[in-house]
Amino acid sequence: KNLAFRQRFIGRTLEAITLQTSGDGWTEALSDNYLKVRLAGRHEANKILKVDITETGNEDLVAVASGGALCYAGSDREILKRIS
Repeated sequence: KNLAFRQRFIGRTLEAITLQTSGDGWTEALSDNYLKVRLAGRHEANKILKVDITETGNEDLVAVASGGALCYAGSDREILKRIS
């Protein structure tokens, strides 16, 4: 039920506030409707960003910062494709 709800956001742009950066190249964030978001790249805490939802994780939404910037996840060789 929760997964089906989260899947409805794939392909959409949401506003999210950044919370903290994890050690593996992701930033935890919270969407404007209180959904957990895993944002690719390192972003300063307490910033409101537009994010493009690309997929669902186990308990969150996976996203990249909106605006077409390239974001890195994990190592420098693992580049997420530009989301238009």
